[in-house]
Amino acid sequence: MKIKRPKQITYMETEKVICNRCGREFNPSGDFMVCEDGEPMEVHSYEFTCGYHSKIGDMTKIEFDLCDDCLMEFIEQFQISAMTPPENQYDEAAVQEFWDAFGQCSFSF
Repeated sequence: MKIKRPKQITYMETEKVICNRCGREFNPSGDFMVCEDGEPMEVHSYEFTCGYHSKIGDMTKIEFDLCDDCLMEFIEQFQISAMTPPENQYDEAAVQEFWDAFGQCSFSF
């Protein structure tokens, strides 16, 4: 026979996320984040550890969050695009719309 007792489990819940670049605050609202002005926006979290011989420092841990606006501004500075088209490779219009929206290059099949 198993004798059981109630056990309370504590976990960390995200109260808000602050974009490390622009400083805007985002609050969880269902499945997405909402900016201070009420605009729904995705916030992207990054976490990694630098390897040995890194200019940043051996084993330095880096953690930051970027809102969509700041992420777009950041990746638009890349000389080589880091963005890939949507996975729906059979919808030529959707792929072209994706590339046109971000001013990358034309995409042909």
